[in-house]
Amino acid sequence: MENQTQDKIISTGDDQELNYWSKEFGIAKEELIAVFKQGGTFASAVENYVKNLQYSL
Repeated sequence: MENQTQDKIISTGDDQELNYWSKEFGIAKEELIAVFKQGGTFASAVENYVKNLQYSL
């Protein structure tokens, strides 16, 4: 997944892209949108945010 997330900006207005990335990160689309507010829309930032959430659980 690292190569795919490198500097990629996730389009928040594209349902197909949101579905792809929510599946890629293993989270619901609604959770992905919430992560944007915390970590930004760069795929690498979202990936890091999701990883940190998993470690804190």
